[in-house]
Amino acid sequence: MKRSKIIIGLIKIVIFASCIGAANASIVNIDAEINSTSNPIILTLGPGTYSVAPIGVTDGGLFNAWNAWAGGCCPPSYAGWLNAYSLSSSEFSGYTVSDHTIYSSDLLALANAISTTFTLSSTTDVNFYIVDNPYFDNLGGMSLNVSAVPLPAPIWLFISGFIIIIGFNRVRN
Repeated sequence: MKRSKIIIGLIKIVIFASCIGAANASIVNIDAEINSTSNPIILTLGPGTYSVAPIGVTDGGLFNAWNAWAGGCCPPSYAGWLNAYSLSSSEFSGYTVSDHTIYSSDLLALANAISTTFTLSSTTDVNFYIVDNPYFDNLGGMSLNVSAVPLPAPIWLFISGFIIIIGFNRVRN
């Protein structure tokens, strides 16, 4: 009786622990006119590896892509949509994620947008922003799904096996 309670308890702990990474997800909506290097969107994230994936309006975001020339500052040959976004923190240098292509529509830019990952060793503020100058003529923005990457299944199997062995040893003693 006592052994089965311990095993059930250990199984519950392993199941709970495996769900932790999936629960940490946020949608970041970077406005291309407002969220610059001096006014980023800031997320405070704990230690771990994170995935950043561009999403569109149909997936819960506010933006599909952004247009740096909507205000008419440049010749029409520069007009178009971009899928560029930038991020930085105290743990890694700022970098821009983009395919460096100008598209004829925001949906084409979104369809070709690139995801990225980063790893934090401690709780840190991560900045999300658009790099451009000037900002006043921009239109749209980038919507990103930022989520914790769960530990791979083999690691959870090792941890759960280790916990169960410890549980059996305690029951025997």
